[in-house]
Amino acid sequence: INGDMRGHDIDHLTGKISIDSLILHEPKEDYIIKQIALYASDPKQKLLSLHADFMDASMSGDFTWRSFKNSLIQHIHHSVPSLCCNNQHVHHPQENLCVANIKVYNATPLQRLLLLPIKLEKTATAELLINDHTGIASLTATLPQLHYGEMTLSGADFDLQSDNVNATLRTGG
Repeated sequence: INGDMRGHDIDHLTGKISIDSLILHEPKEDYIIKQIALYASDPKQKLLSLHADFMDASMSGDFTWRSFKNSLIQHIHHSVPSLCCNNQHVHHPQENLCVANIKVYNATPLQRLLLLPIKLEKTATAELLINDHTGIASLTATLPQLHYGEMTLSGADFDLQSDNVNATLRTGG
C-alpha cells in the first residue's frame, strides 16, 4: 500500500492511494487484483479517478457526494419513474455539474464484491452527465456480450437524455 491522502470526508479528499496485489479470498477460489489506485484532486473542482486492471472510472466537476446521489435519484425518477422510488425524500438543493466515465474490462471483481451474477466478454462503457443548473442529465452505456445469471445478451445499449430513453437489447451469440 502506498498512499498520501488528506481530507476530513470524501468531498474534501486530495491525494493518491495505490495498492498492489490485492487478494480477494473466496471459499472456491482467490482472485488477485494486480493494481488499484484512487486519485482525488481539488475539492472545489473535483477530479476523482479509480484505475485498476479490471476497470477505469473517473468523475469530474463541481459536486458533492451527498447531493450527487440525490441528483441521480431525482433525474432517474424524472426520466424513468418506474425504476426509482418517489423522490419526495430528496430535500437537499442540487447544484451538481459533473461528468463520470466508466470502462469495465473484467467484471469478475465487481461480481465478487457486489455478489452479482454478471460476466462481460468485452469492455463495457458508460458516460454520465448531470447539470442541475439546467435540469439536464444524460447517460450513455454500452454493454457488449453480457451474461447475467442464465441470461445472455450479445449486446445492450442505453441512451437516456433527460426526457428521452432509448434502450436496445440483443440476445443470442
